[in-house]
Amino acid sequence: KNVPADHIIRVNPGLGPPLVS
Repeated sequence: KNVPADHIIRVNPGLGPPLVS
């Protein structure tokens, strides 16, 4: 699954730290 980190955090904000802070 090749998805940009921005998209992952956007979908799962509680999954990890905001890389696109």
